[in-house]
Order: sequence, then C-alpha cells, then structure tokens
Amino acid sequence: PAERVETMIQTKIKKVAGERVEPERTATATEIMKAVKKEYITRAEGVDRLARMGYSEDEAGFKLDVYIGVAEGSPETYMEFVDLTEKYRKVMGLEAKLPPPELIEAGKMLKEAKKAEAETREKGLKEAKL
Repeated sequence: PAERVETMIQTKIKKVAGERVEPERTATATEIMKAVKKEYITRAEGVDRLARMGYSEDEAGFKLDVYIGVAEGSPETYMEFVDLTEKYRKVMGLEAKLPPPELIEAGKMLKEAKKAEAETREKGLKEAKL
C-alpha cells in the first residue's frame, strides 16, 4: 500500500513550482530593463544580468532594444526598423543582415534635416504672410 500511495501522490498532485518560475523571470527581466532605461545600470550590465537569467546575449540585447525603443517611440527611421527586425531574425537563429551603425545614424540625421527644413519653410511662409 505505501508504494501505491506514493504512485497516487506522484500522479494526482499537481506541481506548482514550475508555473511560478516564468512569471518571476518575466518580472525580473522587466525590472532589469527598467533599470537600464532609467540609467541605474548600464546597457552592458543589463545584458549581463539578463544573460545570467538564461537569455542569450543576442536575445538580451534585443529585449533591451525593444523595451527601451518602444518607450522612446522607436523605430523613428526606416533603418532603425530594419536594424530591429534583423536583430530579431538573429535572435531566432535565422540569417540576419544587420545594417552598419553609420547607416542608422545617417537615417537619423536625414530625418532631423528634413524636419528642420520643414520648420524653416513653415516659418518663412508665416513671416511672408505678416
């Protein structure tokens, strides 16, 4: 009977420890990402801490890019979007062609220049009407 009781316990009692691990991991990852966003820790420290939780370095970097990027309204340019999607492909184990940082920066500069031009034109039109 003791053997049968043990068998019944093993098959009938639901283990709950496994269900708590993932939400705790998610909460901790979110806290790390918030700390990086608020600059309490550096990005490199955030990647390291996420890696200690079981994320690959690429996955940790991608999580930070997405979390911080969404908070800042990113991606603002097409090249930032390409960079983000290619990082995702890399994390998923697919072939990825990451754009060079210079190209991403050039996209940002182009956007700023276009915005400044539009503001200057608008200001010129307003002054012409006065």
